[in-house]
Order: sequence, then C-alpha cells, then structure tokens
Amino acid sequence: ILHEWPPNIDTGQFDLGVVASFGHLIPSKIINRFPLGMINVHGSLLPKLRGAAPIIHALKEGHTKTGLTIMKIKPKKFDIGDMLLAQSLEIGENETRPELTHRMAVLGGELLMKVVKNYDEYNNARLPQTDQESTLAP
Repeated sequence: ILHEWPPNIDTGQFDLGVVASFGHLIPSKIINRFPLGMINVHGSLLPKLRGAAPIIHALKEGHTKTGLTIMKIKPKKFDIGDMLLAQSLEIGENETRPELTHRMAVLGGELLMKVVKNYDEYNNARLPQTDQESTLAP
C-alpha cells in the first residue's frame, strides 16, 4: 500500500515504514507510528555521501565505487541512522547517471527485500554510522 505525504495512518496500522529517494525530514510523530520504525534505501555507502544527491556527487567527484545502504530513519537529520545492510557497486568508466541510477535501483530493491524478509536479523546486527567518516552530497 502506498500513501501520500504526509501519511494519514494510525499508529500500528503498518509494522514498518519504507522510503527511498525521499527528500523530506520525517518527524518523530510519523516514525513512531510504525512499531518497527522506518527504513530508507540510500544511494551511497554511508556515512559517505549523506544527502539528497549521492549518485550525482559520486559521478561528479570521479568515484570508481559507490553502493547502497539500507538504514534506519532518525528524526531531525538526514541519513544518520544505523545501517542494516550495505553493498558496494563499481562505477563503469563511462557510465552515465541514468545507467548507474538504474543499476542502483535494481540492487536497492533486492537489498530492501532481504532486509524486510529478515528484519529482526538485520536490525539486531545493525551498525551505527560514524561522523568522522561522513561526507555530504547536498
């Protein structure tokens, strides 16, 4: 079931909230409506390239590798939540943004399904991000 923003849902109506490429800070009152919280599919290997445009920044900065991270959503700041699963991805020498975006979307869907199907396992093994290693992709 898909919902418009902001969602008009009752607490406990859904167990887990999921977002991807979502450009809004999500307040605690919404996160707390989901008993298991919310997760995000982020287009970088966090804590690198936190922010709204990680794919564009990876290409612009000449990275040869990027990746995806499934992370917990925290209120008040973007892309700072604990990491549930991450996987790296090589960037082709002449790869364009649409090509990379497509490959990352496919991989992101696969990683998301792994986490959703085995949520307790990934949540119990989650890792915090370190600010010392963080970079921004505003």
